Amino acid sequence: HQKIKKDVFENTLKHFLGKIIQLPPVKSSVKRVERVREVYGLDILEYDKKERWVKLKTAVEKGTYIRKLAHDIGEKLELKFTWVI
Repeated sequence: HQKIKKDVFENTLKHFLGKIIQLPPVKSSVKRVERVREVYGLDILEYDKKERWVKLKTAVEKGTYIRKLAHDIGEKLELKFTWVI
């Protein structure tokens, strides 16, 4: 896993605030059509550069797929990653 500076991570999170378009995950019980969801807040609660993990607090609209949001953040950072939710 790559190391990401905290300020780079914070700036990336800003891209996901407000209205976003989500496509439900492949393993979803709903029809896979794009949906508009709102992300109200993404706050870093803990950040450990040495161990390469971060703990986030999310405030999102009902129906937002958190795992998909986490996946999209990782893709934006061009990371190979593991998410624990």
